[in-house]
Amino acid sequence: MSRRRALACWILVAIAALADAGCTGGAPVAPAEFKDSTRVPATQMVAFVNATIVSTTDGFLAPEMTVIVDRGIIVAVGPVATTPVPANAHHVDARDRFLLPGLVDMHVHLRQADLPRYVAAGITTVRNMWGLRALPAMIHRIDAGELLGPRVYSASPGVDGPPGMWPETRFLTIPDSADALVREFVAAGWKYVKSYNALSKPAYFALTMAAAAHGLHVVGHIPIAVTLQEALDHGQLSIEHLGGYEGAWGTGSALNESLLQSEARETAAHGAWNCPTLGVLTGILTRNNDPNRDRITTNRRAVVRALRDAGARLLVGTDAGFDFVAPGTSYRTELEAMASAGLTTAQVLRAATIGAAEFLGVADSAGVIAPGRWADVVLLDANPLRELATVATPAGVLLRGEWLPRNYLRTVIGR
Repeated sequence: MSRRRALACWILVAIAALADAGCTGGAPVAPAEFKDSTRVPATQMVAFVNATIVSTTDGFLAPEMTVIVDRGIIVAVGPVATTPVPANAHHVDARDRFLLPGLVDMHVHLRQADLPRYVAAGITTVRNMWGLRALPAMIHRIDAGELLGPRVYSASPGVDGPPGMWPETRFLTIPDSADALVREFVAAGWKYVKSYNALSKPAYFALTMAAAAHGLHVVGHIPIAVTLQEALDHGQLSIEHLGGYEGAWGTGSALNESLLQSEARETAAHGAWNCPTLGVLTGILTRNNDPNRDRITTNRRAVVRALRDAGARLLVGTDAGFDFVAPGTSYRTELEAMASAGLTTAQVLRAATIGAAEFLGVADSAGVIAPGRWADVVLLDANPLRELATVATPAGVLLRGEWLPRNYLRTVIGR
């Protein structure tokens, strides 16, 4: 068969698969049990054969594809008919399964015991939102292969005003001290500066200016003394938990639609991102038996929808490691909450992959399955564009080029 004819055949198969991906009726057929249990080190080539690749840029599917990785990098992606598999590669039969770029949890509080649980849930990268003194050594051990865990990008310890709520809080009460504090964060290797609730307005303004002067962004909570507009004007890059939008979604009152739309437009215009963490607040409201739970949940989802409609960028984060939020397993809940807010599954998966990579500044290396990108990939039993729940139990995870099938990961996390 000529190359042109082979490509034409592949295109016809792709069109058929895309038609099947629509919600036109008929339950998807479950693939055969995935029996692979061999952990394969990154020093050995791995080839996924007959996989369907899920595009995180446009939500399309590319069926009958081969993906070859070598030493932590994707080196080839192409149709099965025209992409030879090296004889020395570990062959993963991915027929009837789906390849998705590694997922990113953009709001966690990292603990060493939890590291494998993120990986087992297909989470290959995390953004840690409170830098503790022990974390750099842990990250070093992960990067050296001594610990199984995701890639880690971490904010600094939280910067707050007294009395403080959490361990290792850094207090900033004298605005002139902000520059020295940020210099310390730069020296420690923190990627972002974390702001918190009780910072005074002068201290917050000084912190954002010092961070900008040293090439860092402020992320985290908008302090109570600071308005959303002030935070946007001072360049806060990410806003956690939809803080600052309370005037629109309230604590039980009706949604202020006009205010919300105005705030969403301002957010988009300033290039700020939001990490809503919808699941954790719903959990808190449920635990506390809050009578306004349903109203607050509905209104917060409306904020997410308004931000999406305005073109403001969204991130997927769980707050795992905080109280009752389970690392790894809570990620599915957050994805489904984002979908319930009105995002399409393609939009949710984009936020969880290439969107997160763009925020982290690694879009040239992560977030899509393409030659030259990092070999962080998740193999799924079903089409996640139809069934978001399938991300919760991947058939296997490729992390830094190391193949970790489900049966192996189950032994690691004790299931």
